[in-house]
Amino acid sequence: MRWEGGKLHLARTHVPKLLAGGHLDAAIELAIPPLGYLAASAGALTVSAIVLFWLDGLDSWAVVPAAFALGAIPAYVFVGLAAAKAPRSAYAALAHAPVFVVRKALRAHRLLRFRPDSWVRTERR
Repeated sequence: MRWEGGKLHLARTHVPKLLAGGHLDAAIELAIPPLGYLAASAGALTVSAIVLFWLDGLDSWAVVPAAFALGAIPAYVFVGLAAAKAPRSAYAALAHAPVFVVRKALRAHRLLRFRPDSWVRTERR
């Protein structure tokens, strides 16, 4: 909540300034949502496209971009794990990713109420 709420706050406050200053690359970097939200969006888009196809409201070719986006995200993750020579346990942990992504998406509305000044540092010895 703190991490993603803080990123959302930064995006809201700094993306317009970065765009106005001509810093398109920095604005885009800051505006890109976390991978979990991209995966949830790709999943929802794919399911919606398939349902519309079954209801004859969408041509079959229109499902392809959504399905490609949904497949590209795990490919991106696997390529990164392979490049980092990650241990097998990292690959095994991905079995929990779909549940994590769905739970994360269902809690996303809480980010809209996040206040950056609400975080209090945990005391440590």
